[in-house]
Amino acid sequence: MKRLDVKPIWCPEEERKDRDIAGPCRGGRRPRHIWLFRVVVTLWACGCFGVAGLSKCASQELLLTTGTIDDAKLMAVQGDSVLFQTKEGERRIPRDEIVCWGVLCEPRGGEWLCLHNGSLIAGKWLGLANGRLTWRNDYLGEFSVTVDQVAGMIFRLPSSFIEKDLLIAQILDRTKGGYLLLANGDQLDGALLRRQDNGDLLVTTRFGERTFSVEQLRGVSLRRVSAATQGPIDCAVGLKDGSRIIICKFTRGTEDPASKDLAPALGDREIQGVLSNLLQNRIEDICFYQPFGNVVYLSDLAPETFIAVPFLEYVRPLKMDRNALGGWLRTEEGAFLKGIGTYSACRVRYNLQGRFSRFAAEVAIDACTQGKGSVMCHVLVDGERKVSVGPIRGGDRPVPVVVDVTGAASLDLVVDFGERADEQDYVNWLNARLIPATTSLTQEKHGN
Repeated sequence: MKRLDVKPIWCPEEERKDRDIAGPCRGGRRPRHIWLFRVVVTLWACGCFGVAGLSKCASQELLLTTGTIDDAKLMAVQGDSVLFQTKEGERRIPRDEIVCWGVLCEPRGGEWLCLHNGSLIAGKWLGLANGRLTWRNDYLGEFSVTVDQVAGMIFRLPSSFIEKDLLIAQILDRTKGGYLLLANGDQLDGALLRRQDNGDLLVTTRFGERTFSVEQLRGVSLRRVSAATQGPIDCAVGLKDGSRIIICKFTRGTEDPASKDLAPALGDREIQGVLSNLLQNRIEDICFYQPFGNVVYLSDLAPETFIAVPFLEYVRPLKMDRNALGGWLRTEEGAFLKGIGTYSACRVRYNLQGRFSRFAAEVAIDACTQGKGSVMCHVLVDGERKVSVGPIRGGDRPVPVVVDVTGAASLDLVVDFGERADEQDYVNWLNARLIPATTSLTQEKHGN
């Protein structure tokens, strides 16, 4: 793989003005007044947006299979179509033409319910009885789910991205369960019994029944039980409090492979009614909506080859729906469900077999770098370079990439070194997706 020359740590005066837009001139110090300005802006943003990014849920970017609408407000979800308010007026869009709308808000503080399908819901645990767990969320109200759908609960969510992601991943681990995570870092085998009136948790352990306050626990992983077969994701909804609700499909009649009885994996009519009520009466509390229709995501495909050329010796693997560290895909704007995580320098190839018409993604350096990192990115179709973008720096807004792949046999995504070798080069290809050729033709006919 050809490497780009690494630029020196200084830059000439004529480049200084442009460079300071995205970051300081390497080797120089940013003037004090700029730092003061950023501090003031940060404090103002915290006061206006709050800890969960509440005010960014009104009008956001809408990604379609045919393009992008910069300013769209979610108005209604009705059957196979979704209504948006745009600058040009109301627009009803078929569900299958939507990639996603908005971004996920960051979960912070409080208690969290973790479901096996990846759902994460803020609120408070109310009780556990007759094989069902009862939960309350400010937006969803009070509802219950069967225990076989629950991976566990979190009572002390870390503020650090890395620690938060590791804790959630631990709770969602299907291979383990039936233990308590104590605030001091210890792990104790046990199970929840009930919540007492004062909010303390009564648990059973090998030492007998014990009572813990919420401050003494980080989380609890429930014992793993057999569950219904889970199928593909149907849609995902994000709320202002950081909750993310994943609705999958599964086959109820698992003994019959030909069974067509598919239903949301969040279970029964009660939870379906809760979600329907949210969409009908409190749609303003939704900040993210992503249906899964005809779009094919690269993270759901097995790459043909992956080649990493590290600056030193450590090779970071390709990650699906996670950044190269294994955490959630994040930018300064928020979090994303789909995409691939890469690190410089690397090259990943996908076999297209001529089945697709278009590749699209939004490329950015992950927010975990705190503004560091710099890369060049390239897209090759059948070995020919079609698009080059960069330098992409930490803190930059995602750069949209759209490439025609009609009839193409292969697609290569290349990440190369930028200005400072491989320092913090955690590159996310957000919503990296392929549009099937048949879908494109159908949309063109509808457009005509």
